Formats: sequence, structure tokens, C-alpha cells
Amino acid sequence: AEHERLRYLAGHDSLTGVANRASFRAMLADALAARETNLAVAFCDLDDFKPINDRFGHEAGDGVLIEAAARLRAALRGGDEIARMGGDEFTVLLHNVPHPAAASLLAERLLDAMRRPFLVGEEEVSLGLSIGIVRLDDVDGTTPDDVLARADAALYDVKRSGGGRAVVR
Repeated sequence: AEHERLRYLAGHDSLTGVANRASFRAMLADALAARETNLAVAFCDLDDFKPINDRFGHEAGDGVLIEAAARLRAALRGGDEIARMGGDEFTVLLHNVPHPAAASLLAERLLDAMRRPFLVGEEEVSLGLSIGIVRLDDVDGTTPDDVLARADAALYDVKRSGGGRAVVR
């Protein structure tokens, strides 16, 4: 039992309980190695998160991250997997995404999950979400690092144009 507990802790983010970066890379590597088709990766970043830490303190910020992770996880379909990459960044491994419209639909569900304000202390605070999604039509020779770099680049484009939406590549 202790061994299983330690393995769980090694693969999960201690704050939010979702998978961590190392665990996500392993899941992505497995999917790529299995030559899984219709795969997509979403790189998500909370918009305007830093002011919450600055204004309300890190404990309040942690509460928002826990709630955000729970909301994002609840918006996913069975089999899709979410991880916290660090800070206010999350990634999602999406299975069975046969075309860009399917990816957009899933992104919309994630964006919707974040539209409800967060209760921070006595105040309601709204946070946006920016999402960069990469669909993998051909996984041949693609590494987890390649995929994450492409998803991160898509996310960067969203952030640079004001955030609060998703782009599918």
C-alpha cells in the first residue's frame, strides 16, 4: 500500500491532485509510441492569475488553482487526461479527436468551465483561459517535446492576441 501511495505521489501534482509534468510526458509518449490516431494536446493557461496571488496571497491563489483543476477535469470526457505543468499552466491529452471541429468543441467545454467566477475570500473573481491545441494527424517520429513545443507556441499566439480563447493547429 505504501509503495502504491508513493507511486501516486510521484505522478501527481501535490496541490491539485491531477497528473504532474513527468506523468503527462509519459502518457503522451505512450500514446505516440502506440501510434494512436486522432490525438490532440491542449496547453492551457489561466489568464490574469498573477494578480490573484499578489492581491489575495498565495494561499488564496492555491485555492483558485485547486478549483480550476477540478473544473477543467470535470469538463473532460472519460479517458482524456489533465496535468498541471506548473504555475497556472495545465495540459490535456485528448483522445479520439478526428477533426479540428472536435478539438474546438472540447476547447469550448474547457473555456465554459472557467466562465463562472471564482470565490476568493468574499469576492467573486473572473479568470479567463487561453488554450493552444495541437492535433496530431501523423505521429511518426514525433516526440513529446515536439508536441508540447507546438502546443505551447499555439498558446503563446492566443496569449499575445489578448487570451480568453482557443486556437487549434
